[in-house]
Amino acid sequence: MRSSIGDAYGRLFDRLWSCGWWPQAAMLLLVTAATVGASGIRLDMSFRPLFVADGAIAAQTEEFEKEFGQISGAWIAAIVVADDWDAPLGRALIERVSERVSRVDHVLDVISISRPPGPGSQRSPVERLLTDDGRTTVLLARLDLPLADLSGRRPVVAAFREAVQRELPAGVPAYFTGVSVVEDVYADEVLKYLLVGVALTVSGVALMIWLLWGRLERVLIAMAGTSCATTLVLALMAALDQHITLVSSMVPTVVMVIGVADAIHMISCFDDHRRRAGQSPRGAARLMVQEMAVPCLMTTLTTMGGLAALQAAGLPAIRDFGLSAIVGVALAYLANQVLVPALLARREPRIQMPAGPGVRLARRWSLLIGRQAIRHPVSVVGVALLLFIGALAGLGQLRFDQRFNEELGPSHPVAAAQRLFETHFGGLLGPELVIYRTDGGSLLNPESLAALRAFSTTVSRDSRVISVHSVADAWRDGGEKPAAMTDLIEAKKLPVLVSAGADRVAVIIRVADLGTDGAIAFVDSLREIAAATLGPEMEILVVGQWWLAQLGMAGLIDDLVSSFAWAFLLITPLILIGLRHGGLALAGLLPNLLPLAVAMGFMAWAGISVRIGTAMVLAIALGIAVDDSLHMLSRYRHERLRGTQADHILARTLRHTGPALMATTAVLAIGFLSMLSSGLVAIRDMGLVATVTLLTALFADLVLLPAQIILVRRIRGAWARAGRAPEPC
Repeated sequence: MRSSIGDAYGRLFDRLWSCGWWPQAAMLLLVTAATVGASGIRLDMSFRPLFVADGAIAAQTEEFEKEFGQISGAWIAAIVVADDWDAPLGRALIERVSERVSRVDHVLDVISISRPPGPGSQRSPVERLLTDDGRTTVLLARLDLPLADLSGRRPVVAAFREAVQRELPAGVPAYFTGVSVVEDVYADEVLKYLLVGVALTVSGVALMIWLLWGRLERVLIAMAGTSCATTLVLALMAALDQHITLVSSMVPTVVMVIGVADAIHMISCFDDHRRRAGQSPRGAARLMVQEMAVPCLMTTLTTMGGLAALQAAGLPAIRDFGLSAIVGVALAYLANQVLVPALLARREPRIQMPAGPGVRLARRWSLLIGRQAIRHPVSVVGVALLLFIGALAGLGQLRFDQRFNEELGPSHPVAAAQRLFETHFGGLLGPELVIYRTDGGSLLNPESLAALRAFSTTVSRDSRVISVHSVADAWRDGGEKPAAMTDLIEAKKLPVLVSAGADRVAVIIRVADLGTDGAIAFVDSLREIAAATLGPEMEILVVGQWWLAQLGMAGLIDDLVSSFAWAFLLITPLILIGLRHGGLALAGLLPNLLPLAVAMGFMAWAGISVRIGTAMVLAIALGIAVDDSLHMLSRYRHERLRGTQADHILARTLRHTGPALMATTAVLAIGFLSMLSSGLVAIRDMGLVATVTLLTALFADLVLLPAQIILVRRIRGAWARAGRAPEPC
């Protein structure tokens, strides 16, 4: 199969060569058109792509918001710190701020110490408006735009900030918070990462390629295919109306680093044919295409297999990311096959150029490391097993959790504002509940109100709870009788927490940022409390944007972990097909499992939880880690035809593939390390975990894999001397 595929690729190279520059010119025209299309791609940096958007709970939340209003995300807040807001001058200043905020478009209501909430207004998320010392106050604005419309809310948030800061004197700090405020900051951070991160990735990759060969022309050749593929996939996303989201913003980085890695292997093979066989540029390019046909095809397929496993995810945003990345990797492979051989054959000087400084250094180090592995295989395998066992030992500490309040870091102004709000005024996070009687009767009777009060009181005792609000508050605090409460509701003198027919009531619970695991455990405890205090005649429904977000993120983490398992199942047969040798495939098992085990162990010991970014990188890294092993083992099979002793074969294999393995690892690491420039902890953790995975994969391929092959040869030799001669590895 290998020779037939190689011959087919050789004939394809001849056919493209006979067409002159027309194939490359056609690709350039296609990319130019794609650039215009990609410019129309839209951004959606809200949290909405991570929410559960369908099913019974989403429908119940929509019904709840039509009846009681959009409580979770309706409000944005400004927290202002000064000497004494309770003094007349302070209250007058807050009134001027309130007046200016009230004139902002799409602001329905303003609450402050100068404008306390009136009877019948929608329930605000605060317990009080002024701290006991009078130094800190909060001003809230309720918007009439839906929470999902972040693009519409962003100018309103900006106008709210400007209105508050314009009236405040110099030296009076204001901290802003609210769901839309946090989303706005997240959107800015992701967009900044998209621009800065891609720029850093391109610059870092270009620098590494230049250090490898010392020639600018080689930089352009290595990056030509992946640059075209990145533009094409962005244009395709725009055509399919896929937005750049918190998740899909990583597609350009993934496509770029994977495409450049294959190009580096191809150029290294080209140089090897020129140096070893004295081939002309055209002859070396044709041999390169033939020899790299199967390895590059199989590494592309295995990477696509790891990404294809993301299609098992329940959220459309993750499936869209996986699909876009698959298409991007496939386009990078095709673009490399069209551009790299032609550019090398036509632009490379006929006189063989000396190897670049990076190539010489990488070759020297790979041979040095490889010799140590060949001489001490038992020690190398022992160290690898200790790493594997140590990583597995830490898996019990691995957390599966997503906390949005942790993503910006504790020193970020928005994180500081959230802490201030929760400490002094109330909470912005938490579920809404709908409570109803199973017989459809009114809840404004003494028995039902007593049960509601018992439920609210029991929930409020939970240390995780900041506040609980329900219609039972008025019965408890105002001493109103049920009949009088009905009159107050009809006169709209109570907060809108009761339906028109009094057959459904809303309970608003506010908690700190519990994370996905903590949120699900908390809701389970709410159901237990409801069963104990409300009795069988009353039921509760957990609804609200907070709960949709928690369900979405919890399901996302579960889906990505299962996608990782599917990735392993998809990639393993591809390795067997690509190598067509069970012994070599088995030899590559531990080197491919070790990087993933070390990555998860590193996360456990470093306290990095499995969440959106890190769970995605595990599925992606499996495909990437397999790539270098396939190149190494494919070259080993090729060299076996030219030698008999395993150490000589391995030395030639390392001499040929070592520089490319080191270079591709450096390029991939640079690409993922660019994620450290992001302001979001999730993206930074993803880059860090991916880099640890790649460095471990380099150790596994350059050190562990040769050591395993030597040990297997020794074991098989002992079997052969004992009269049991298996097939040689």
